[in-house]
Amino acid sequence: MNRSLFYRGPEERAFHLLDIMMLGIVAYYYGMMGRRTVGTYVLRYWFVLLIAMAIIWPPPLHNRMDMHPTHNRALRTRCELLELICLTAWLTAGERMFMREI
Repeated sequence: MNRSLFYRGPEERAFHLLDIMMLGIVAYYYGMMGRRTVGTYVLRYWFVLLIAMAIIWPPPLHNRMDMHPTHNRALRTRCELLELICLTAWLTAGERMFMREI
């Protein structure tokens, strides 16, 4: 939420990756309430997530938002929402997305 409200330049990219890594570590050690239920829905309705992400993504955008951030607050919020969907899907259903035999 902080990244979408306040502009952060490309030099903040390393700190953003650190934020995501810390979030993953905290989710691993402390767990997430309702993780199994949300993960089941993510695996069951993955195509709805892809359609929602396609609707959220603005069509004329062809650059990486982490390397070339914009000052447009609405566009930053859309990109953060996409990142939230991907991160939530990975943290809740990541261990069940792939077959164990591989």
